[in-house]
Formats: sequence, structure tokens, C-alpha cells
Amino acid sequence: MQKYEYKIKRIDKTNKWIYVEDKYSLYNESDAFIHLVKAISERNGGNIINVGEMQYRIANDKFDLIYQWDDLFGIVILYKDSDKVEEVITDLENFFAV
Repeated sequence: MQKYEYKIKRIDKTNKWIYVEDKYSLYNESDAFIHLVKAISERNGGNIINVGEMQYRIANDKFDLIYQWDDLFGIVILYKDSDKVEEVITDLENFFAV
């Protein structure tokens, strides 16, 4: 079984993007992204909803985040509410720590 170790790499508060990296993957490998989306959907008890090319939302996600795979940037999480960005970051970090 593949091991994944995620961490927040950078936060772009202007564009509302959170860049995430996996310690064991290269940017051109989408496996860590797919694993992350599936794991978060299982945690939230929600279905994965396709919202664009390599962009997904999770039903029942309290932050209504969009998870995006990009060949250039890797894993990117888009958030909508700037007032909740710190709560989003805390939630993601807690999830990554498990």
C-alpha cells in the first residue's frame, strides 16, 4: 500500500488557493491527489462530485472546498470563504496528522 504524507506548502489568500504536497510524490503523479479526495470523502461521509477537469467537491463538506489536480502545481484546494481560511487550515492539518 502506498504511503502518503501531506502538508500545506503555501497559502495564496489572494486567489484563495491552498497548495498541498505529498512527501512521497512528484508533481506529475496524481495518485496522492486521488487518495486524498477519496480519504476526505470517507471522513465526511459524502460523495465525490466532479465539478470540472480534475476538480472535485465532497458532498457534506462544511467548507465547500474544491480539490484540484494540476500538472504544474500538484494538489490545490480552493476555498470560498476568506473568513474561515484559518479554520480550513486547522481542519486540513488535523486530517493530515492522522
